[in-house]
Parts: sequence; structure tokens; C-alpha cells
Amino acid sequence: MNYYVFICLDGVPVFEIFVDKNYKAIEQFEKVDWNQTKYIILDFKSAYSKKLKVIEKGEITYRQKVLTKQILYFRIDILKSQKELKKNQVLKLENKNLMEFGIVLFLKSPSHFLKYIKKKKIMRKKEMENMEKAFVNQIKEQEILDTWKNIKKS
Repeated sequence: MNYYVFICLDGVPVFEIFVDKNYKAIEQFEKVDWNQTKYIILDFKSAYSKKLKVIEKGEITYRQKVLTKQILYFRIDILKSQKELKKNQVLKLENKNLMEFGIVLFLKSPSHFLKYIKKKKIMRKKEMENMEKAFVNQIKEQEILDTWKNIKKS
């Protein structure tokens, strides 16, 4: 079983990953049995809502029932999940992993996210290299912006 995972923030796709049953990145797409692949949409919500649960799971329904058994939808409230993890409430392992992933991705620093992705091996090597390059560029750009802020203040 393989999982094609689309990560979204408030309904907007951020990036996608393709992992095996152990949630490790699949490097070679040629050997994939696409009929056995599940499609998962992880929609992380940034707005706090008292009415909704921390994680809600559902299936995509469609009038013509195309691939609906292969598509799962998870809505994860980032702020609620952070509060629940801080309380150390007993959670299912799958739910805890989803909650931690959202917090690392959206609330922690980019370097923390890169370390997490490398440790879990959920992205392909080429994608990881590209992300590391982008991170190095982001650090350089941030340094330039910080120097301009200091010049403006003086």
C-alpha cells in the first residue's frame, strides 16, 4: 500500500509527498501499483474553532463515485493540536503523528522542519536537496533583510 499525500493549509495545497506503508518516501515511481495507492488530503487549519474536533476524518464523496474509496480527508486544527500535545493527553499514535507533523511544519522554524523531514525520511532525496537549497537561500535573504532593518534604525 502506498500513500499519495497532499498537505494543505486552510485548503490551499502547500506540497505533496509520496510514501509507502511505513511512511517512508518512495524514490522510484515506476514500480508503484497505482490501483493500490490511497490518496490522502491533510488539510491543516490555522483558525481556532471551538465547534470542531482536533482531527476530523472523512471520505471524499462525489456524485459519480470516482476513486472515492481511495481518497481520505483529514482536517487538523493546528492550534488545538498544539494545546492537546502540551497537555500530554493520551492519543492514538496516528493522530499524534499528524498533530506533531502540523506543528513542526507550520509553527516551528524551517531548520526544525528540515531536521524532522530528514529523520522521518518522508521526502525523496532530490526533493530534500531542493528544500535544503531553498532554506539556505532563505537564511541569506533573511540576513539581508535584517541588515536593512538595522540601517533603517540608525
